[in-house]
Amino acid sequence: MSRLVLIKIASKCHVVTTTHAAITNATNITYATSATTTITTNTSATTTNAKTTAIISPATNDST
Repeated sequence: MSRLVLIKIASKCHVVTTTHAAITNATNITYATSATTTITTNTSATTTNAKTTAIISPATNDST
């Protein structure tokens, strides 16, 4: 029984810690959902972890 619980916890943690591929300024993004999506991208060519947050409206194509 305890072994089954541990498997469930590990599976749940995997979902929580799953990361998405990095999005660069050259990425073309299209949304067809009704929810506003917040995307954090690294916009600095020389500084690591310099972040900017862009809020993209529904069904907006960001080709910057």
